[in-house]
Amino acid sequence: MAAERQKSGEAVDDFTYSLVDLHNKGVLCFPYTHTTATALSKGLISTRIIKLRTQVPWLADKWKELDKDKGLYQFVDESSALIELPAHLQTSEFVERRRLARLRHDFMYGLEVNYLRQVSHVQDYFLPQLEAALVYQLLKCAPEKGEFTREVHAYAEVQKISVETAYDELRIKVDHMSSTLVRNYALYQKYVTETNDASNLQQLEAVVARSWFELLGRSWL
Repeated sequence: MAAERQKSGEAVDDFTYSLVDLHNKGVLCFPYTHTTATALSKGLISTRIIKLRTQVPWLADKWKELDKDKGLYQFVDESSALIELPAHLQTSEFVERRRLARLRHDFMYGLEVNYLRQVSHVQDYFLPQLEAALVYQLLKCAPEKGEFTREVHAYAEVQKISVETAYDELRIKVDHMSSTLVRNYALYQKYVTETNDASNLQQLEAVVARSWFELLGRSWL
């Protein structure tokens, strides 16, 4: 699980992230992914996302030693290191912003995971660039004139279907993928905003309930 890997000091990918308050360079939280960090930053103005490679030898051990749950840290630009946040910078405003960031984080990450899970249902190929490649080929075709690209002809030959059927099949695939992605993106942005508007656990749990209902329902329409 990403959460367990992150808490043990192992990153979800090759990077580790921190959301930093620009007022005092204090770390608000350590997001699991860049997407979650970006989503959280929309609800906490004057923040900066710090992205560092976890495999840098002189940084890896230091990151593992951090108490990411209880420690109060400050990011130092010159050395890309974290130090204990000076006491005079531990203001009530910073403490509240840190509370909100940490409170919202797991819910925001869960939203990202659920969104990705729904998107995976329309992705039947391992390269995400497929949709763009199909759109590019379809745009170069003129079916009303009987003109199709060499690539569409090749697809038809491999599938043992007519080129007209191949074009229609690919167009339907692209239409379905695009409409599903746009709907899911709209829902994701909606609940990013609602998550960032929440300030307590009860509000966040209500957002989760609504988001699950829509993600499992409307995103399939």
